[in-house]
Amino acid sequence: MLAGVIRGTPPLELRHRMAEILNVIHLKYSDSLNDYEGDATAFEDARDDLGACLDTEFKASKRKTSPLLWITSIALAAMVVLWAAAAVRHHRRIETSLASLRAQPGIVVTATQTHDNRLSVFGLKDPLAGDPATALPPDGLAADRIDYHWRPYVSLEPALIMLRARRLLKPPPAVTLILDGDTLVASGEAGHSWIQRFDELGRTVAGINHTRVGHLVDSDVQALHAVRQRIENSRILFPVRSSTIPPDQASTLTDLAHDLRTVETLSRRLDRPFGIRIIGFTDDSGSEKANLKLSRDRAQAVRRFLIDNGKVNIAMMAVGMGSQQPAGGTLDENRRARSRFAGFELVNDAGFRQGSD
Repeated sequence: MLAGVIRGTPPLELRHRMAEILNVIHLKYSDSLNDYEGDATAFEDARDDLGACLDTEFKASKRKTSPLLWITSIALAAMVVLWAAAAVRHHRRIETSLASLRAQPGIVVTATQTHDNRLSVFGLKDPLAGDPATALPPDGLAADRIDYHWRPYVSLEPALIMLRARRLLKPPPAVTLILDGDTLVASGEAGHSWIQRFDELGRTVAGINHTRVGHLVDSDVQALHAVRQRIENSRILFPVRSSTIPPDQASTLTDLAHDLRTVETLSRRLDRPFGIRIIGFTDDSGSEKANLKLSRDRAQAVRRFLIDNGKVNIAMMAVGMGSQQPAGGTLDENRRARSRFAGFELVNDAGFRQGSD
């Protein structure tokens, strides 16, 4: 805008002359106006162009142009330049802020309005998207100068798909989730119930159509393998021709009872029925019939101890196998002592029933 101060009656062509001068200034100083940062020295040459607007016309005598008119004209021109520069700077701040908003995952800007130096933003926002006010750049608009009008929607941005999956699945600390296209991949170590949850719920997350297990270890199955090895390596030793459990075997039975209670817990987690087969043996002394009965009595004694003292509630079957020594064989005393025992076998059988057979 170009403003002038007029005293008296202006000539008719003055308005057209001012319009032409304003167009000339726009052409000459367009770059300076866009880059304006407060320094007006770039517009000093505009004095000559603005001077063309200064005119004096007298009816009788010609008087000199007042210096005050020059000063006023230049001051007005400077004010116009400052106003234009401020408008350009404000527009740039708006564009910078909008670019930052559009770059945030889960936010879609559909329309904007400006009024009284405030910006109203209309669009879509995922509930999991971050607060846009916290991500505004330093050279953008102040947060309190922007009003948001959001409608909710579900974004398929990978970062928000993963955030939604983690909130639903709640993976253990040892599990890593990654997104491979539309496939959610889990790796690490987790319990059996979480692995089932991953398989059942993973595909219900928006943006995920498939799930895949990548080097995912079932910690409950690992624990079962470890406890199975301890149980099946356990032996309860008996005196000669006796089914009474010696006192020195009590600690072994106590540890065994603890392992069997662990099996009970793992059985529920894995949804698989487990039972324990207690197998009694004798040395090579005595008849085959007597050895068979003694071995069964030893297995029964261990079973009763585990139920009565160990508080074990797992299905248990007591079986007698007699002597392991083939007919005609001989054992030294150390080997004979080690052959008088009850051993254990962990079985997984839906038809396994508690009792002694």
